[in-house]
Amino acid sequence: MALFPSKQWLELFKDEINGSEAYRTAARKWEGSFIFVIEADNRFRNEGIVFVDLWHGTCREVRVLSSLDEIRSDYVWRGRYSDWYRLLKGELDAPQGVVSGKFQVSGSVMTLLSRGSPFAANELVVCARKVPTEFPA
Repeated sequence: MALFPSKQWLELFKDEINGSEAYRTAARKWEGSFIFVIEADNRFRNEGIVFVDLWHGTCREVRVLSSLDEIRSDYVWRGRYSDWYRLLKGELDAPQGVVSGKFQVSGSVMTLLSRGSPFAANELVVCARKVPTEFPA
């Protein structure tokens, strides 16, 4: 089990992505980097910031960041810890989270929608859900 959102958790997530034929197929035309911001709430006292670089069905790099200014990314996806928890537990899906305002995405959303694949996004979440995860109490 790896503590979410630790470096160990990110490495396991990267392994799941790179081992997923479904993700590789769905994201073969997709490229982009994300900073995922896990905002503090009543269950998670510190903000978590992680970087994920995706390239045509593979994950090239993952990194825990200390600030948003540490590295440039194409997109920033942010939400409260409780909503990330619900996403990883299968109680919330990514599009539903964005439409409902639980997650906010910045960057060229039009590019994301036109080049990105909803199937790739879903497969990315499937990969995240496969990581044996321990959540902060």
